[in-house]
Amino acid sequence: MKRTVWLGIVILLAIGLWGCDDAETLEDGQYYLYYTNRNGDGLVKAAYTPQASEDAGIASEMLEQLSKNTSEMEKKKSIPDSVSVEGVQIQNGIAEVTFGSTYSQMKRVEEVVCRSSVVLTLMQLGGVKGVEFYIDTEPLKEKNGQAVGVMTENTFTDTGVEIENQYASVNLTLYYANENGDFLKPYPTTGYVKNNSSIERYVIEQLIKGPEAVGYSRTMSAETELLSVSTKDNICYVKFSEAFSQQNTGYNAAITIYSIVNSLSELSYISAVQISIDGNTDALYQDKISLQDVLRSDMSYVESTVSGTAQTTEQIPEIIDETIQSNREQTTETRK
Repeated sequence: MKRTVWLGIVILLAIGLWGCDDAETLEDGQYYLYYTNRNGDGLVKAAYTPQASEDAGIASEMLEQLSKNTSEMEKKKSIPDSVSVEGVQIQNGIAEVTFGSTYSQMKRVEEVVCRSSVVLTLMQLGGVKGVEFYIDTEPLKEKNGQAVGVMTENTFTDTGVEIENQYASVNLTLYYANENGDFLKPYPTTGYVKNNSSIERYVIEQLIKGPEAVGYSRTMSAETELLSVSTKDNICYVKFSEAFSQQNTGYNAAITIYSIVNSLSELSYISAVQISIDGNTDALYQDKISLQDVLRSDMSYVESTVSGTAQTTEQIPEIIDETIQSNREQTTETRK
């Protein structure tokens, strides 16, 4: 079943837009604290000089400061009174922040702003390469039950240069390979996509990035180069560089192709996908799968949740032939 894309939460990360002199620069030993803005829908930064000298101590101070209101109306605490910070520790470069159970009671916008505030603030510490949230003893999870995992500044912003970015929260289902790499496995997730960016591009970029959860495997090389992606008349056109056609994932070629097709087809406005190599559709992926025709979602490659109903890997070549023939017939009918 297709999932409708939900563009519900628009988060304005107005970093440094208010409350700070544009010419302000940090002195040695100073860091920025990212507070909530006056409207509660974005962030503003203010310079801070910690008393502690070690990263763990500085992190504790930062969280304490983010829990306090300032004297300026333009800067509000990003961790509300109802949410308690139980502690923070840094292990192997990951700052693990533990909150009390009331964290889960925050409204969506408030929670995302709070989350981005803490992550952007802690990521300035030299010994911190990522931030992970815990609620009591459990990792923070999205509403779909998927663990949020380790976050960085790139979770919320594309670069550290832009001052203002608008993002939308998007519920997606991606298809990565299972642990054995012989079938696809649905991966529900929530992404934060810039309003002027393509959701289709975000989907492909996440597939290239690979899964973070246990039980999944990547379906394409991290070196895959996406040249362009666009959608017209419900068909998504995806163009990769020449290297994509010969990359060796170690998996059946169909697993990679239908990872792309099935993931994009979960978007309500996409009914088919056309993959090309440098714009050329008269090509074979790994010398096995023709890219000449548009491809439609095919759940026969997806790992079944019902024991005994999944196809075997030996059946996949036969499935490919049947799928291509079916796609041609559907395309012919569409063009009539």
